[in-house]
Amino acid sequence: TNKILTNGDVELLHSKSEAIVTLNNTDGTVEKVLQGANNNANILSFDSLSYSSEGALNLSGKALPGSKVDVYIGKKLLGTAFADDNGFWNLALDSPVKPGDYILRFNEIQNDKVVASLETPIRQEDLAEINISENAIIVQPGNSLWRISRRFYGKGILYTLIFKANNQLIDDPDLIFPGQIFDIPKK
Repeated sequence: TNKILTNGDVELLHSKSEAIVTLNNTDGTVEKVLQGANNNANILSFDSLSYSSEGALNLSGKALPGSKVDVYIGKKLLGTAFADDNGFWNLALDSPVKPGDYILRFNEIQNDKVVASLETPIRQEDLAEINISENAIIVQPGNSLWRISRRFYGKGILYTLIFKANNQLIDDPDLIFPGQIFDIPKK
């Protein structure tokens, strides 16, 4: 799933099959997924990953209403969320994850039994070692210049602005890689 910002409160995300629309809190965490890639409430999903201004992860998804969702990075439990009456869960971590490549794992628990589990890779950069401006993005798995452009400018076709501003890092606009850091110029 790739995050695309449409305004300060609602985000439009795209999966391979359909659009995902989220309503966000002021701190950037997802309050509710209005339209999701996974409309079946019986299946655990991980729909959104964003970062706080300090670099801590904000995660959200769906599970059966009332389910407990344990979130792990590797074998370490990061935290627990509970699905609300509509099946939406959110977890905002208190502190950043140490730099590195990780596997996030989500376990849906009902009656003290794991009923569903899913995993996804992430990369956490060392934010202390890099100078990230306010208009920068760290590429995550699934990002493309088109999607990043839609997030920042509202139009994918403006990806050429990002490509030109970062041409020393990008050989082919169709090939960007997780962990790359791009400056996002103002329109």
